[in-house]
Amino acid sequence: MEANAIWERKIEAEIRSLYFADLTTRFTRRKQIITGLAFFLSTASAATVSGKFPWYIPVALSAVVALATGYSIATGLDRRISTLSKLHSEWNSLWGEYDRLWNRWYDDETDAEMAGLIKRGREASLLATTDAPYYEDLMNRWSEHVYKSYMPSQGSAVTA
Repeated sequence: MEANAIWERKIEAEIRSLYFADLTTRFTRRKQIITGLAFFLSTASAATVSGKFPWYIPVALSAVVALATGYSIATGLDRRISTLSKLHSEWNSLWGEYDRLWNRWYDDETDAEMAGLIKRGREASLLATTDAPYYEDLMNRWSEHVYKSYMPSQGSAVTA
């Protein structure tokens, strides 16, 4: 087994793990905002009815709640969050297994293990293409972050 191939897949897995973790956080935050907004506006709508406000205020507040809830349902926000979380977990697991494999790339069993990891990566990629958004800028951000983390810093050179 070639150590470089393992190293490259390890880096790719780490990038994807961080990317899907970021997406999970973003979509979870979106869901929390929609839920909080729906709760707040529903309460406000009920308060305006009991406070004898003009009829159109509770109607408008209820319409906003309906739109926000409809968006959440129509876009499958709960399903998407679950999928993104699973993708993060799978790519994080793959990263750890590639790391262990990289530390013993010379063993006889590495070819079979690598084939199994590649298969799992393909399955995760297939799930991502059908159920996850792709934001190139965000992927580039995490790529840069990971590559920088493996580059030696300018001031850490050891002198003799």
